Amino acid sequence: LDLVGTPANNLTLGLSVGYIDSEYTKSEGSPELVGTQVNGVPEWKYSVTADYYIPVNSGEFLLHADYSWEDETTSTTAARGTSPRLEDWDVVNLSLSFTPDSNQWEIASWVRNAADSEYWLSIGSAVASTSPPDSIARLPAAPRTYGATFTYFLE
Repeated sequence: LDLVGTPANNLTLGLSVGYIDSEYTKSEGSPELVGTQVNGVPEWKYSVTADYYIPVNSGEFLLHADYSWEDETTSTTAARGTSPRLEDWDVVNLSLSFTPDSNQWEIASWVRNAADSEYWLSIGSAVASTSPPDSIARLPAAPRTYGATFTYFLE
């Protein structure tokens, strides 16, 4: 479900909600997975967005914020045939950009994962030849990052 609205001048709000009831119905390599949740597919997820445009004499500023949440899920099969659980997670992203009236360029500053949420994107068996037996590899989400972007639009 995706909803987008403009409740006031220069303000756009969005809401997205997703539900997936997933399970393995067949698994030739790992029959123990049949009937379990598909790895990496959360049952529920949602996001909200807000864009506020501020017109000025020479162009337009845009304040953007988004919040996303995903339900817990399973990750790749780990050692001894287990499917580790990935905790639910949420993240906030923010940005401020300016585009001049000419629309030839844009400059933006941004912060991703503004609350510095810590969560795992993947947990699974380590398969490198140098890995200790039954070791677990974990892929963390990026920490808070920030920066600036300059974009020039070719005609």
